[in-house]
Amino acid sequence: MTSNFEIGEYNGHPLLSFPEIKMNFGKAKWKKILEAHDTGVLNNFIEICEQYSKDKIEKELDSDDKSKWYVYYNKSGPALCIYTYQEQKFSFMYSKAKFIIENIDTVQKFVNGELTQ
Repeated sequence: MTSNFEIGEYNGHPLLSFPEIKMNFGKAKWKKILEAHDTGVLNNFIEICEQYSKDKIEKELDSDDKSKWYVYYNKSGPALCIYTYQEQKFSFMYSKAKFIIENIDTVQKFVNGELTQ
């Protein structure tokens, strides 16, 4: 399934935006999301969110490399946090993770430079 997306630009760098979920990132962040998808982290995050309570969520998604991603629980529910570079990080909730998986082909094409405005 592919949802509406927009290709934009910021300081000469291309951006992929999904207005429906208010996610607007450049290639570097989308590459990190693809890495999380390709290693199974996104699917594990979704599965765990659907099956477990707060205390189990934090224990179950235990990454081999905490410097890449981790799960935390905020007042809205569990969120997946992904590190980018120099200790910078971003996070998103379960519903956005599901949306990303449904649109992973679009993300892959953007990262590969196959999408244009």
